[in-house]
Amino acid sequence: MARGDQLGRQWRIIQTLISSKRGKSAAKLASELDCHPRTVYRDLEALQIAGFPIYTERVEGRNLWSLLDTVKHQIPIPFSLPELMALYFGADMLRIFPAWPAGRPAWRQTGRTPCSMIPSNLSLRK
Repeated sequence: MARGDQLGRQWRIIQTLISSKRGKSAAKLASELDCHPRTVYRDLEALQIAGFPIYTERVEGRNLWSLLDTVKHQIPIPFSLPELMALYFGADMLRIFPAWPAGRPAWRQTGRTPCSMIPSNLSLRK
């Protein structure tokens, strides 16, 4: 196993469970992650020990793993670097249309900018 595989796999499990409405079985997670179901069980256990509110429930004879619904809405939606850059530069380009509603994005009125969504180690501002 390459270094970081376990962490990357656990991150993908969390993202999959966040986007899943009903939950996923360990077998389904294993097929999506291209690994053995036992590996998924180990990762799910490690995530539970780390404090993630992951639970299982039996539905139609299968155990489905999921995150608590209240937590799903608290975890920010991750943007890729190109998506964040598109938000940042796209908003700058709209400044030439001040009379157009999109020329005054809502985030300008709230004081929150796309720069505040960029992780500090990738920030475009110094």
